Amino acid sequence: MRLAETGRGAGTAVERRSPLSTNRPTSNSAARRERRAAQRAQRGAPGGPVARERRGAVALPPALRSPIALITIGVLVVAAIGLVLVLAQNVVGGSTTAALTAPPQPVPAGLAHDRSIGKPNAPVKLDEWEDFQCPYCDEYTTNIEPHLISQYVTAGQLAITYHDFSFIGSESLNAAVAARCAGNQGQFWAYMEYLFANQGPENGGTFNQALFDKIATRLNLNLSTFNQCLTDPAVASAVQAETKQGQQLGIQGTPTLFINGKQYTGALDLPNISAAIDAALRAAPSPAAAPGASATPGASATPGASATPGAASGAPAVAPSVTPAAS
Repeated sequence: MRLAETGRGAGTAVERRSPLSTNRPTSNSAARRERRAAQRAQRGAPGGPVARERRGAVALPPALRSPIALITIGVLVVAAIGLVLVLAQNVVGGSTTAALTAPPQPVPAGLAHDRSIGKPNAPVKLDEWEDFQCPYCDEYTTNIEPHLISQYVTAGQLAITYHDFSFIGSESLNAAVAARCAGNQGQFWAYMEYLFANQGPENGGTFNQALFDKIATRLNLNLSTFNQCLTDPAVASAVQAETKQGQQLGIQGTPTLFINGKQYTGALDLPNISAAIDAALRAAPSPAAAPGASATPGASATPGASATPGAASGAPAVAPSVTPAAS
Protein backbone atom coordinates (compact mmCIF):
# COMPACT_ATOMS: atom_id res chain seq x y z
CA MET A 1 0.00 0.00 0.00
CA ARG A 2 2.82 2.34 0.84
CA LEU A 3 4.51 1.52 -2.40
CA ALA A 4 1.30 2.33 -4.22
CA GLU A 5 0.93 5.58 -2.32
CA THR A 6 4.58 6.33 -2.94
CA GLY A 7 3.99 5.63 -6.66
CA ARG A 8 1.06 7.98 -6.78
CA GLY A 9 3.10 10.59 -4.95
CA ALA A 10 5.83 10.17 -7.56
CA GLY A 11 3.53 11.74 -10.16
CA THR A 12 2.73 8.80 -12.41
CA ALA A 13 0.50 9.10 -15.44
CA VAL A 14 -2.40 7.66 -13.48
CA GLU A 15 -2.39 10.59 -11.04
CA ARG A 16 -2.67 13.13 -13.92
CA ARG A 17 -6.19 12.00 -14.79
CA SER A 18 -9.10 14.21 -13.87
CA PRO A 19 -10.35 13.80 -10.32
CA LEU A 20 -13.65 12.59 -11.84
CA SER A 21 -12.02 9.68 -13.61
CA THR A 22 -11.75 6.29 -12.02
CA ASN A 23 -8.50 4.66 -10.99
CA ARG A 24 -8.15 2.17 -13.83
CA PRO A 25 -4.95 0.27 -14.41
CA THR A 26 -2.33 1.89 -16.55
CA SER A 27 -2.59 -0.91 -19.08
CA ASN A 28 -6.27 -0.08 -19.79
CA SER A 29 -5.46 3.59 -20.40
CA ALA A 30 -2.74 2.64 -22.80
CA ALA A 31 -5.11 0.34 -24.65
CA ARG A 32 -7.73 3.08 -24.88
CA ARG A 33 -5.21 5.50 -26.32
CA GLU A 34 -4.21 2.92 -28.88
CA ARG A 35 -7.82 2.34 -29.90
CA ARG A 36 -8.40 6.08 -30.32
CA ALA A 37 -5.30 6.44 -32.40
CA ALA A 38 -6.43 3.59 -34.59
CA GLN A 39 -9.90 5.18 -35.04
CA ARG A 40 -8.35 8.49 -35.99
CA ALA A 41 -6.15 6.78 -38.48
CA GLN A 42 -9.16 4.93 -39.93
CA ARG A 43 -11.18 8.16 -40.31
CA GLY A 44 -8.32 9.86 -42.10
CA ALA A 45 -7.75 6.96 -44.46
CA PRO A 46 -9.14 7.18 -48.02
CA GLY A 47 -12.49 5.43 -48.25
CA GLY A 48 -13.32 5.96 -44.60
CA PRO A 49 -16.70 7.39 -43.53
CA VAL A 50 -15.56 10.99 -43.24
CA ALA A 51 -13.65 10.82 -46.50
CA ARG A 52 -16.79 9.63 -48.28
CA GLU A 53 -18.84 12.46 -46.71
CA ARG A 54 -16.33 15.06 -47.80
CA ARG A 55 -16.29 13.70 -51.30
CA GLY A 56 -20.08 14.22 -51.48
CA ALA A 57 -20.01 17.80 -50.14
CA VAL A 58 -19.23 20.94 -52.16
CA ALA A 59 -16.61 23.11 -50.56
CA LEU A 60 -16.98 26.83 -51.28
CA PRO A 61 -13.86 28.82 -52.15
CA PRO A 62 -12.80 31.24 -49.42
CA ALA A 63 -13.94 34.23 -51.54
CA LEU A 64 -17.50 32.91 -51.57
CA ARG A 65 -17.71 32.38 -47.83
CA SER A 66 -17.91 36.09 -46.97
CA PRO A 67 -21.32 37.53 -45.93
CA ILE A 68 -21.38 39.89 -48.93
CA ALA A 69 -20.81 37.04 -51.36
CA LEU A 70 -23.52 34.94 -49.74
CA ILE A 71 -26.02 37.83 -49.91
CA THR A 72 -25.15 38.41 -53.58
CA ILE A 73 -25.72 34.73 -54.36
CA GLY A 74 -29.08 34.85 -52.59
CA VAL A 75 -30.19 37.89 -54.60
CA LEU A 76 -29.19 36.20 -57.86
CA VAL A 77 -31.13 33.07 -56.94
CA VAL A 78 -34.28 35.08 -56.17
CA ALA A 79 -33.91 37.01 -59.45
CA ALA A 80 -33.54 33.76 -61.38
CA ILE A 81 -36.69 32.36 -59.80
CA GLY A 82 -38.61 35.53 -60.72
CA LEU A 83 -37.39 35.31 -64.31
CA VAL A 84 -38.54 31.69 -64.56
CA LEU A 85 -42.01 32.67 -63.30
CA VAL A 86 -42.30 35.49 -65.84
CA LEU A 87 -41.24 33.21 -68.69
CA ALA A 88 -43.72 30.58 -67.54
CA GLN A 89 -46.52 33.14 -67.62
CA ASN A 90 -45.50 34.13 -71.15
CA VAL A 91 -45.67 30.51 -72.28
CA VAL A 92 -49.08 29.97 -70.69
CA GLY A 93 -50.56 33.16 -72.07
CA GLY A 94 -48.92 32.92 -75.49
CA SER A 95 -49.05 36.12 -77.46
CA THR A 96 -51.37 37.67 -74.93
CA THR A 97 -48.54 38.45 -72.57
CA ALA A 98 -46.28 39.92 -75.22
CA ALA A 99 -46.04 43.67 -75.72
CA LEU A 100 -49.27 45.18 -77.01
CA THR A 101 -49.35 46.52 -80.55
CA ALA A 102 -50.71 50.05 -80.51
CA PRO A 103 -53.32 51.12 -83.07
CA PRO A 104 -51.97 53.07 -86.08
CA GLN A 105 -53.21 56.40 -84.70
CA PRO A 106 -54.71 57.53 -81.39
CA VAL A 107 -58.41 58.24 -81.12
CA PRO A 108 -58.98 61.97 -81.67
CA ALA A 109 -59.83 63.62 -78.37
CA GLY A 110 -63.47 64.43 -77.80
CA LEU A 111 -64.80 62.61 -80.87
CA ALA A 112 -65.42 59.09 -79.51
CA HIS A 113 -68.67 58.45 -77.66
CA ASP A 114 -70.30 55.13 -76.88
CA ARG A 115 -69.65 52.94 -79.96
CA SER A 116 -69.38 55.87 -82.34
CA ILE A 117 -66.74 58.36 -83.36
CA GLY A 118 -67.52 61.73 -84.90
CA LYS A 119 -69.97 64.55 -84.32
CA PRO A 120 -73.54 63.35 -83.82
CA ASN A 121 -74.81 65.90 -86.35
CA ALA A 122 -72.37 64.91 -89.10
CA PRO A 123 -74.16 64.83 -92.49
CA VAL A 124 -72.90 61.36 -93.38
CA LYS A 125 -73.31 58.31 -91.15
CA LEU A 126 -71.17 55.24 -91.74
CA ASP A 127 -72.34 52.06 -89.99
CA GLU A 128 -69.77 49.28 -90.03
CA TRP A 129 -70.55 45.65 -89.18
CA GLU A 130 -67.52 43.66 -88.14
CA ASP A 131 -66.22 40.58 -86.35
CA PHE A 132 -63.14 41.05 -84.16
CA GLN A 133 -61.61 37.83 -85.53
CA CYS A 134 -62.23 38.74 -89.19
CA PRO A 135 -58.82 39.39 -90.85
CA TYR A 136 -60.43 41.64 -93.49
CA CYS A 137 -62.05 43.69 -90.74
CA ASP A 138 -58.58 44.09 -89.29
CA GLU A 139 -57.26 45.32 -92.64
CA TYR A 140 -60.13 47.76 -92.98
CA THR A 141 -59.88 49.05 -89.41
CA THR A 142 -56.10 49.45 -89.38
CA ASN A 143 -55.45 50.57 -92.98
CA ILE A 144 -58.56 52.36 -94.26
CA GLU A 145 -60.54 53.66 -91.30
CA PRO A 146 -57.73 55.87 -89.91
CA HIS A 147 -57.76 57.82 -93.21
CA LEU A 148 -61.54 58.20 -93.03
CA ILE A 149 -61.20 59.55 -89.50
CA SER A 150 -58.46 62.03 -90.37
CA GLN A 151 -60.11 63.17 -93.62
CA TYR A 152 -63.82 63.19 -92.77
CA VAL A 153 -64.47 62.58 -89.06
CA THR A 154 -62.20 65.33 -87.73
CA ALA A 155 -63.73 67.72 -90.26
CA GLY A 156 -67.21 67.04 -88.88
CA GLN A 157 -68.43 65.48 -92.12
CA LEU A 158 -68.64 61.83 -91.03
CA ALA A 159 -69.70 59.87 -87.99
CA ILE A 160 -68.83 56.15 -87.77
CA THR A 161 -70.73 53.64 -85.65
CA TYR A 162 -69.49 50.14 -84.94
CA HIS A 163 -71.89 47.16 -84.94
CA ASP A 164 -71.21 43.58 -83.85
CA PHE A 165 -71.57 40.79 -86.35
CA SER A 166 -69.88 38.06 -84.33
CA PHE A 167 -70.12 34.83 -86.27
CA ILE A 168 -66.63 33.31 -86.49
CA GLY A 169 -66.50 31.72 -83.03
CA SER A 170 -66.63 32.10 -79.28
CA GLU A 171 -63.60 34.40 -79.25
CA SER A 172 -65.54 36.79 -81.50
CA LEU A 173 -68.31 36.97 -78.93
CA ASN A 174 -65.90 37.33 -76.01
CA ALA A 175 -63.98 40.14 -77.72
CA ALA A 176 -67.22 41.98 -78.52
CA VAL A 177 -68.28 41.67 -74.88
CA ALA A 178 -64.91 43.04 -73.73
CA ALA A 179 -65.19 46.03 -76.08
CA ARG A 180 -68.69 46.83 -74.82
CA CYS A 181 -67.48 46.59 -71.21
CA ALA A 182 -64.72 49.06 -72.06
CA GLY A 183 -67.44 51.24 -73.59
CA ASN A 184 -69.19 51.32 -70.23
CA GLN A 185 -66.14 53.23 -69.02
CA GLY A 186 -66.02 55.48 -72.09
CA GLN A 187 -63.28 53.61 -73.93
CA PHE A 188 -65.07 51.49 -76.53
CA TRP A 189 -63.40 52.98 -79.59
CA ALA A 190 -59.87 52.81 -78.22
CA TYR A 191 -60.45 49.27 -76.94
CA MET A 192 -61.90 48.21 -80.29
CA GLU A 193 -58.85 49.46 -82.13
CA TYR A 194 -56.51 47.67 -79.70
CA LEU A 195 -58.36 44.39 -80.31
CA PHE A 196 -57.90 44.63 -84.06
CA ALA A 197 -54.28 45.75 -83.71
CA ASN A 198 -53.56 42.61 -81.63
CA GLN A 199 -55.65 40.15 -83.62
CA GLY A 200 -54.39 36.57 -83.89
CA PRO A 201 -55.42 33.45 -85.82
CA GLU A 202 -59.14 32.72 -85.83
CA ASN A 203 -60.13 30.79 -82.69
CA GLY A 204 -56.43 30.40 -81.86
CA GLY A 205 -56.70 31.48 -78.23
CA THR A 206 -55.52 35.07 -78.68
CA PHE A 207 -58.67 36.74 -77.40
CA ASN A 208 -58.64 35.59 -73.79
CA GLN A 209 -58.80 37.05 -70.30
CA ALA A 210 -55.10 37.91 -70.20
CA LEU A 211 -55.27 40.05 -73.34
CA PHE A 212 -58.54 41.68 -72.32
CA ASP A 213 -57.06 42.68 -68.95
CA LYS A 214 -53.86 43.92 -70.54
CA ILE A 215 -55.70 46.25 -72.91
CA ALA A 216 -57.95 47.40 -70.06
CA THR A 217 -54.87 48.19 -67.98
CA ARG A 218 -53.29 50.10 -70.85
CA LEU A 219 -56.44 52.22 -71.12
CA ASN A 220 -56.58 52.77 -67.33
CA LEU A 221 -59.93 51.04 -66.91
CA ASN A 222 -61.21 49.94 -63.52
CA LEU A 223 -60.31 46.23 -63.73
CA SER A 224 -62.75 45.13 -61.05
CA THR A 225 -65.68 46.81 -62.81
CA PHE A 226 -64.43 45.62 -66.19
CA ASN A 227 -64.17 41.97 -65.13
CA GLN A 228 -67.58 42.00 -63.50
CA CYS A 229 -69.01 43.24 -66.79
CA LEU A 230 -67.30 40.42 -68.70
CA THR A 231 -69.38 37.87 -66.79
CA ASP A 232 -72.67 39.72 -67.22
CA PRO A 233 -74.87 37.53 -69.49
CA ALA A 234 -76.85 40.59 -70.58
CA VAL A 235 -73.80 41.96 -72.42
CA ALA A 236 -73.28 38.74 -74.37
CA SER A 237 -77.00 38.67 -75.17
CA ALA A 238 -76.77 42.19 -76.58
CA VAL A 239 -73.92 41.13 -78.89
CA GLN A 240 -75.91 38.12 -80.10
CA ALA A 241 -79.03 40.22 -80.63
CA GLU A 242 -77.14 42.73 -82.78
CA THR A 243 -75.61 39.91 -84.81
CA LYS A 244 -79.10 38.58 -85.45
CA GLN A 245 -80.19 42.06 -86.50
CA GLY A 246 -77.39 42.11 -89.06
CA GLN A 247 -78.53 38.78 -90.46
CA GLN A 248 -82.04 40.18 -90.84
CA LEU A 249 -80.55 43.07 -92.84
CA GLY A 250 -79.09 40.55 -95.28
CA ILE A 251 -75.48 40.81 -94.11
CA GLN A 252 -73.57 37.76 -95.30
CA GLY A 253 -69.99 38.71 -94.53
CA THR A 254 -67.69 41.15 -92.79
CA PRO A 255 -66.85 43.93 -93.01
CA THR A 256 -70.13 45.30 -94.32
CA LEU A 257 -70.70 49.06 -94.53
CA PHE A 258 -73.85 51.16 -94.70
CA ILE A 259 -73.59 54.79 -95.77
CA ASN A 260 -76.56 56.86 -94.68
CA GLY A 261 -78.63 53.70 -94.31
CA LYS A 262 -77.77 52.15 -97.69
CA GLN A 263 -75.50 49.17 -97.97
CA TYR A 264 -72.22 49.94 -99.69
CA THR A 265 -71.39 47.26 -102.24
CA GLY A 266 -68.30 48.74 -103.87
CA ALA A 267 -64.69 47.77 -103.41
CA LEU A 268 -63.38 47.94 -99.86
CA ASP A 269 -60.52 50.28 -100.59
CA LEU A 270 -59.90 53.87 -99.65
CA PRO A 271 -60.54 55.53 -103.06
CA ASN A 272 -63.91 53.80 -103.57
CA ILE A 273 -65.13 54.31 -100.02
CA SER A 274 -64.03 57.95 -100.14
CA ALA A 275 -65.89 58.42 -103.42
CA ALA A 276 -69.06 56.98 -101.86
CA ILE A 277 -68.73 59.30 -98.86
CA ASP A 278 -68.18 62.30 -101.15
CA ALA A 279 -71.34 61.41 -103.07
CA ALA A 280 -73.28 61.14 -99.81
CA LEU A 281 -71.95 64.53 -98.72
CA ARG A 282 -73.20 66.14 -101.91
CA ALA A 283 -76.63 64.57 -101.46
CA ALA A 284 -76.92 65.19 -97.71
CA PRO A 285 -78.45 68.27 -96.06
CA SER A 286 -76.20 70.72 -94.28
CA PRO A 287 -74.75 69.64 -90.91
CA ALA A 288 -77.01 72.06 -89.05
CA ALA A 289 -80.11 70.40 -90.45
CA ALA A 290 -78.86 66.83 -90.15
CA PRO A 291 -80.45 64.65 -87.45
CA GLY A 292 -78.43 64.38 -84.26
CA ALA A 293 -78.50 60.62 -83.78
CA SER A 294 -76.25 58.22 -85.65
CA ALA A 295 -78.17 56.34 -88.30
CA THR A 296 -78.64 52.66 -87.76
CA PRO A 297 -79.47 50.57 -90.84
CA GLY A 298 -83.18 49.76 -90.85
CA ALA A 299 -85.85 48.61 -93.25
CA SER A 300 -84.73 51.17 -95.84
CA ALA A 301 -81.34 49.53 -96.16
CA THR A 302 -80.84 47.57 -99.33
CA PRO A 303 -80.30 43.94 -98.29
CA GLY A 304 -77.67 41.97 -100.11
CA ALA A 305 -74.31 40.30 -99.91
CA SER A 306 -71.41 41.91 -98.08
CA ALA A 307 -69.18 44.28 -99.98
CA THR A 308 -67.01 42.67 -102.61
CA PRO A 309 -63.90 44.05 -104.31
CA GLY A 310 -64.54 46.16 -107.40
CA ALA A 311 -62.44 47.48 -110.23
CA ALA A 312 -63.06 51.17 -109.66
CA SER A 313 -59.44 51.81 -108.72
CA GLY A 314 -56.09 50.12 -108.77
CA ALA A 315 -55.74 50.24 -104.96
CA PRO A 316 -55.78 46.83 -103.24
CA ALA A 317 -59.21 45.96 -101.91
CA VAL A 318 -60.15 44.23 -98.68
CA ALA A 319 -61.92 40.93 -99.32
CA PRO A 320 -64.88 40.19 -97.07
CA SER A 321 -65.25 37.34 -94.62
CA VAL A 322 -68.32 35.36 -95.57
CA THR A 323 -70.78 33.83 -93.14
CA PRO A 324 -71.19 30.06 -93.36
CA ALA A 325 -74.21 28.83 -95.26
CA ALA A 326 -77.26 28.11 -93.15
CA SER A 327 -77.90 24.43 -92.53
